[in-house]
Amino acid sequence: MTSCKEPGLDLPAILNDLEDLQFQMTCALNALNAIHAAMSCGEYNPTGYLDGLYGIHNHMDNLNLETNNKLAEIRVILKAKTAT
Repeated sequence: MTSCKEPGLDLPAILNDLEDLQFQMTCALNALNAIHAAMSCGEYNPTGYLDGLYGIHNHMDNLNLETNNKLAEIRVILKAKTAT
């Protein structure tokens, strides 16, 4: 049986990690909004912002994967609690 005291299965720590991931997502969305504004209202060619778009996309993809992993950890904890 899996114990909730095992490393990596500490629900408060996982929820804290999820809160951090959500904050990082908010920051990434703010950066995306800034890039969009610069592309649509700026004086420079919008293609000059492609590297920035790729960077934001890559970061948000990583955040999505990390969030999915944390949710999977929570499912393990809940399954262990319901099995007892």
